[in-house]
Parts: sequence; structure tokens; C-alpha cells
Amino acid sequence: MTLIRLLLRMLIPSLAQAAPFLAACTTVTGERVGPQAPGIGFEETPAVDRTDRQHASVPPVVQPPPPQPPEPLATPAAAAPALLRIGPEHTYVNARRGPSPRTKVVAVLRSGTHLELLGEQGRWLRVRWQHGGKTVEGWVYRRFVEGNGQ
Repeated sequence: MTLIRLLLRMLIPSLAQAAPFLAACTTVTGERVGPQAPGIGFEETPAVDRTDRQHASVPPVVQPPPPQPPEPLATPAAAAPALLRIGPEHTYVNARRGPSPRTKVVAVLRSGTHLELLGEQGRWLRVRWQHGGKTVEGWVYRRFVEGNGQ
């Protein structure tokens, strides 16, 4: 007997005994080989027929509309800033962080300081002024201010 026949006679009975065990423990699909015990590797996935992939419809690609340029902000052409100043009868006036006497003082303005009106809330004016080359903003009580913004 040749060596090959001898090996085949020895291997075939071993393979025959191992075949049921191998079939229960592994799976061979078109993509994966692995254990079938739950939670140890590959989870069960439904079988996919390859012919379905060829005939399946491809969803259309939806592209978002191109971004629109922002609309320019509406600014009144004739709106000049209201110019105010601290009245001469008030030597020093507190400018505050908010429209309340309980908010922190951000600056003490002298009589005659020029202000630009930014807004109003009740009896308080939101103003902007120049100090040492810097632009500063704060809130001033209306009765301390005079000018065309009142």
C-alpha cells in the first residue's frame, strides 16, 4: 500500500467522527467563519440572497439645497446715533452693568461726558462712550443725561 492510501485510511475515519461536531460548531458563509455559541462571536444574521443585491433598487441620493446668502440687516439710512451728555449739574454719575441701581458700577462719568444712546429700558438708558481710546458701554439713569436723545 502506498503512503497516501495509508494516510487516507487513517484520516477518513477520524474525519467521519469529527464531521458532526464541526458542523455544529462552525458555520461557513460567503463572508464569515466562526463559533455559533451566543455572545461569543458572530451573531446570527439572516441569510442574504446575492441575487437580491443585484436587483435591489438604490435609494436616490438627496442633496441639501445650496445655502442662501444672508439677507442684509435692515438699518435705517437716516438713523443717526442719539448724542447725549452728562448734565452740568451732575459732577459724577455712575454707569452700571445693567438697568438697576443694584447692578455693579462699571464707570463713573464726569459732567459733560458725551454719550451715544444704544437703547432704553424704563427710566434707564443704555449708552456708549469713549474712555482712553476704548469704547465702553453701560447703563445710566435718565435724569442725569441731557441731549437730543431724550
